[in-house]
Amino acid sequence: YRRQRQMCIETAILSLPEKCREVFRLVLSDRLKHKEIAQLLNISEKTVEAHITNAYKRIAQYVNKKYSSNRMTNNMISLFF
Repeated sequence: YRRQRQMCIETAILSLPEKCREVFRLVLSDRLKHKEIAQLLNISEKTVEAHITNAYKRIAQYVNKKYSSNRMTNNMISLFF
């Protein structure tokens, strides 16, 4: 179950647009602050925030489509919060 959940989330992340995926990984994996990401990628902090918001929305949509069970979906989404 845990492996299946992780694979679903990884697939959802891989389905993100390239720049959105890059920003999302910098936040989650590298633990960079929005300002650091903005400077690194030469984009505004607002753009960083928009990419992160978009990533969470798209991941939630992907998981909701993949799993119709509310319990499974809530468990998977709770990994991010």
